[in-house]
Amino acid sequence: MARDATKLTPFRQQYIALLKNPRGAEFVVTVYSSKKPDKVAVVVNVKNNSASESWSLLETRLVGEQSGEQKPFAIRATKETWAPGGETGQIAVVLDGNAFDLKSGGERLVLELFRRGSGIREAWVFLDRTVVGL
Repeated sequence: MARDATKLTPFRQQYIALLKNPRGAEFVVTVYSSKKPDKVAVVVNVKNNSASESWSLLETRLVGEQSGEQKPFAIRATKETWAPGGETGQIAVVLDGNAFDLKSGGERLVLELFRRGSGIREAWVFLDRTVVGL
């Protein structure tokens, strides 16, 4: 997923969102669900449009929107740092469908990316179990 080889995976695209921030980073967030409703993948294409500052990931969180409970996930990135001037790369996150806690109705989740240095949340996406096929 992190190497943009989604055709080689058992996932199908659900939706895409574009996020831009004033410090120059641009994020294209694509959400995928597995053909069996048991996994969700989120691929974040990062482009660092800043003319002078590098961009790197400090922390990634997956939490229940209401409960704030942290959920498990796997993460892989193609880079540790994105150089200024338009360098691009991907961050891929995969989570199990059980993270939605289907027994209690299926809480909406929030996937958040925080930038190293400032600690500011730079990108986020809400994941609803119905949108991703669960």
